[in-house]
Amino acid sequence: MLGTPEVSVIVCFYNQAWVAPLIFSALEQQITEVSYEVLLCDDGSDDSFSELAKSWAESAKIDVRIIWQPHRGFRAARSRNNGIRCARGEILAFLDGDTWVTSRFIDEHWSAHANARRLVCGSRSDLFLDTPVLRDDLGAQLAREAVVTDCAELAYKNQWLGSGRPWMACTSGNFSISREPALFFDEGFVGWGSEDRDLAIRLWRAGCEVVVLPRPNAVHIQEPSRPKIGNSSELISHLRGKLLLRDKYPAGEMKFSLEMVKYCHFDPELNGWFEDEAPSHATVDEILDEFKRWCILTGFSEYS
Repeated sequence: MLGTPEVSVIVCFYNQAWVAPLIFSALEQQITEVSYEVLLCDDGSDDSFSELAKSWAESAKIDVRIIWQPHRGFRAARSRNNGIRCARGEILAFLDGDTWVTSRFIDEHWSAHANARRLVCGSRSDLFLDTPVLRDDLGAQLAREAVVTDCAELAYKNQWLGSGRPWMACTSGNFSISREPALFFDEGFVGWGSEDRDLAIRLWRAGCEVVVLPRPNAVHIQEPSRPKIGNSSELISHLRGKLLLRDKYPAGEMKFSLEMVKYCHFDPELNGWFEDEAPSHATVDEILDEFKRWCILTGFSEYS
């Protein structure tokens, strides 16, 4: 599209070549009069995804740019910041690379910004796949899943919206915001989770109104789960993010976001951290304090 786009869609990818064609197609087939660009923020994917993204960027009928950074762990915060710095739109919409969107995604986010200074939270249904292989009927199934009336994430977000912690309604998989001075993720968060909660509370404190779109407009496509192993880089990074979140908000603003650490435990015999199916009887502070001590002893973080 010619001229300056009104919306910049920032999509964070890492090695999601298996689902990327569906995501790309959905972004290209938006039904809207709003001009938009797509920024593919690549967190250091391998050649299979890189070639696929390059091919689409060259052939797409919309404005597509690729912003790449070397892979040094799960650095979604930095990757999204790369997109923010390069975006030209008035409204910035954020997606994860495994999130398919409906044809009204752009229009619905754009319309929700009729009032200035809004943090607009979209919702996603979930589609769990048995194998990371795209079936011929998957596109039709995604369209059905996207309009479910009992979307758990939508109910969850509306519950937070009516609480004293509306920022908890914002997750990085589907939200939009107009340009704000506070609109940068804290790149100290490495690994899955926490960086979106931190951004949302800062935007809310800066005066942004949090709103939730009235219906889901995306589907989170989930791969088969992988075996859980001790001291996996994903788990350690996740715990470090929760530790940073607690340290940044010691008054308890992120209490509910920290609850997930109760599904982690330390095994002294194996000297490792593991994920559990059920929550621990230990408190969040006890687990995070133990993790911090372990970091100091093993040199796994800045606490060493």
